[in-house]
Amino acid sequence: MSKFPILISDGFGNSMSFDSADEVSNFVASELESWRWMHKPPSAQSQFGRDYLSRFNIVQTWIAAFSQGSTGLDTFRNNLQSVFASSTPQLVFSQFWPGTAVAQIRFDHGDEVAETALMWITGQSHPNLARLQDFKVWQAIANPSFASHASWTDEQRAKINASREMQRKAIAQQRAEYQREVDSLRMIIGEDRPQFRRLVARAIRIASQRASKVQIRAERQVELIQDTRAAYEEQMRLKAPVEYWGDKKTAHDRSAKLWLQALAWFLTLSLVFLGLGFFGAWTILGADKLSGRHFLIVASLGALLTLVFWMAKLIVRIYLGERHLATDAEERRVMTQAYLALINEGAATSDERVVILSALFKSAQDGIVKDDNSGDFSLPAILASALAGKGRT
Repeated sequence: MSKFPILISDGFGNSMSFDSADEVSNFVASELESWRWMHKPPSAQSQFGRDYLSRFNIVQTWIAAFSQGSTGLDTFRNNLQSVFASSTPQLVFSQFWPGTAVAQIRFDHGDEVAETALMWITGQSHPNLARLQDFKVWQAIANPSFASHASWTDEQRAKINASREMQRKAIAQQRAEYQREVDSLRMIIGEDRPQFRRLVARAIRIASQRASKVQIRAERQVELIQDTRAAYEEQMRLKAPVEYWGDKKTAHDRSAKLWLQALAWFLTLSLVFLGLGFFGAWTILGADKLSGRHFLIVASLGALLTLVFWMAKLIVRIYLGERHLATDAEERRVMTQAYLALINEGAATSDERVVILSALFKSAQDGIVKDDNSGDFSLPAILASALAGKGRT
């Protein structure tokens, strides 16, 4: 695993050593400033100049990722090496040859010729000596008089080294100030140790109180969840009875309506037939003298009338029974839903549940009362009562 300092070499025998990521960042910033002359307005800037300067943004992104811990030192060093030391380098050191040669060409021949030379050095273009500009660049690079410009090169290198030295001093000063702050904080903690302990004890006490409150809230939430679960399970158990009593009420209501319609039809038909019977008897017996035939017809009409009243009474009792059962089913359905609400609110104890459940599931009465002791108003009963009265007298 690599450690600082790291060594970055280019493809021309030059190398740079860095002791920290801050030095790399400062070096990249100074290099970007050295090649800033290629930055021109959009209408005048070439595609090569735009791409060359954008590579510095990529390097700065690598530096930020390394500083944040997203990438390791090996990856960081390999990334830097890839842009400077590949077979066709993407970036060139400005303070070493051929970077110094490009600067001298720019000084002698201008930005356009210098940019063309940099394109040849990075392998982005090849010379065409038939063009005057390419010939100038080739002549400037091939001219050995570049060696006579050592003073200019040394001057530029001295400026860069001085800048790097200032940056190193600034970094060392920042580190010293940081260390002084740390030492000062340690001294304060050492002198105010009792107060520090009191603050720590207070913080622990407050944290304990908040933890107890959180625990109480958690227990309440658990109880609420358990009550909700119990109510849900109870609702699932009583869901079928609720549906059952609802269906029973609907069935009894439907049956009561049918019996009420049957009673209406029966009374209508009975009145019609009784009217025809009485009219026929009156027609037959109106002109004859009183005889046994009269008693026979009257007794037959009385028996028919008794049968009609008895059937009507039976239909009425069945109708009332169905109405009573429908009301009872509705009451049980409402009681079951009320019981579920009590369970959900936790307002029903175990003893109360027994009472409520026994009331819910007791046997249902049909509502048809037993024969009462009221008098029988049928014709045979009336005759029998009259004969019994004569016998007693």
